[in-house]
Amino acid sequence: MAYCSKCGAELSSGDVFCRQCGFRNEIAGDGASEAQDAAVAPVMTKEESIAFAEKLGEQYKSYEKIMKEIEDNKAQLSRPEPGMVKQHSAFKFFWPYLIYAAVSLNVCYIIANFLSRSTGLALFFLLLALVLPVVFLIVGGTSSRRRRDELNQLAVSAANNRRKHLDELKGETAALERKAAKKASELKEYQSIIPLAYRNSASMAKAVLLLKSNKAETFTDAVDLLRKV
Repeated sequence: MAYCSKCGAELSSGDVFCRQCGFRNEIAGDGASEAQDAAVAPVMTKEESIAFAEKLGEQYKSYEKIMKEIEDNKAQLSRPEPGMVKQHSAFKFFWPYLIYAAVSLNVCYIIANFLSRSTGLALFFLLLALVLPVVFLIVGGTSSRRRRDELNQLAVSAANNRRKHLDELKGETAALERKAAKKASELKEYQSIIPLAYRNSASMAKAVLLLKSNKAETFTDAVDLLRKV
């Protein structure tokens, strides 16, 4: 059984970098050099190393994108689901008509009193004082119920759409998690040669720059330099 010479964590067969602290260990023992070479991957030219780092960078970028989508979906799913739909009351639309009815009654009554000497006009405004409030109340009641029903229907429709969206989001998140697991499985074979802190697209982009700037000759050299930066 092999252990990390820096932190003492247990090393799996063929591990070059400690999965706990990222320290590069020199594996000794039966077939150690062959195991280390296998973990580091076949010898590559600089061009091949650049292509390898770019390929890993794209794979990590794809994995990171999937994980970001999963995170965003779970953030939406964590919000409270719509419960009982709040019903609107017709009264909040009806009360202005009550005011109109009261004002029309009082105005017509005042005018009728003012024109009391003219019996015909006085009677006309007294009639208006009876009719106008009733008209306002009928129109207000009809309009208020219609607006209430429209808003309640919209609220129910919005709640149903929200529930449908959440159901679709749950299915989409499950599919993304399966996709992420498959992508992680594909990347698992590189865990022994890439420390945990550098298993991302940004680190692979830095590795490409190190290779292209001649600061590193192979992919393994570039990973070693990343640990020292």
